[in-house]
Amino acid sequence: MFKSQLFELLKSTQSVFSEMGEADAEEKETLLAEKSEELTSLSQESSELAKRPEQLSSVITDLRTEVDKLAEELKKKDGDMTTLENEMLLYIKQ
Repeated sequence: MFKSQLFELLKSTQSVFSEMGEADAEEKETLLAEKSEELTSLSQESSELAKRPEQLSSVITDLRTEVDKLAEELKKKDGDMTTLENEMLLYIKQ
């Protein structure tokens, strides 16, 4: 989608240059300012999109770390439950 927006901007810029041959100085300045704003906006979108993989990678790493911690905690609690069950069985047998 971003590539198509950029392509459309380039096509419209070409038409702007064609129009500029016919436009007066004030119109040229207005047209250039509009296209400059569009290009700046697309550049910012591109930068944000480029950051997403890094952000996602960081989130995934954090989630994996949290899952590992929870798995360790679960193993510990499972071990505690097994110990408690064994102690209860010994107590019942007495």
